[in-house]
Amino acid sequence: QQPTDVKQILKDVSQMTNLPDSYIDEHVHLYPLRSRTYKTLLRELTVNVNKHRPDVVFIDGVVEFVQSFNDEIMSHDLIKSLKNLANDCNCSIINVLHENKSSDDENMRGHLGTMLSQAAGTVIQCVKSIRGVITAQNSEARHAPLPSWSIMFDGEGHIVDAADQRRIDEQLKS
Repeated sequence: QQPTDVKQILKDVSQMTNLPDSYIDEHVHLYPLRSRTYKTLLRELTVNVNKHRPDVVFIDGVVEFVQSFNDEIMSHDLIKSLKNLANDCNCSIINVLHENKSSDDENMRGHLGTMLSQAAGTVIQCVKSIRGVITAQNSEARHAPLPSWSIMFDGEGHIVDAADQRRIDEQLKS
């Protein structure tokens, strides 16, 4: 995503979690990936994780780290490198990867998706309804599964808790 879009999302998260903007500014480091090639991304990620030593790393677009999500060797090497990085820096690495496009196949894409699923402690599937409600639900978990939750975009384009927005909409109708 564009840095300005991510900054807006971080503002929304700040509001939803009651964290002050100053906390987000101080503790969240944003590195846009769009201008990079798969050949440099892992090296850049490793440098930044070693520099900042975060508790959590979000990679929105892990597919950008390989030439093809169906390349078994590249996928294996990437997953191994990410696991080593997480272990060496004592952090969690959360990866975003889309599912297959077929409505009959809800698995994550290619060899990369298969290997991510096998390596992950938890897999969360996000499903968007016709009404625009995005529900995150645990599709795989090594330990206790996480409860599902739902978000949506309000009339101004901000992320809001879907249950809260439904209550507000119902109050406005009354």
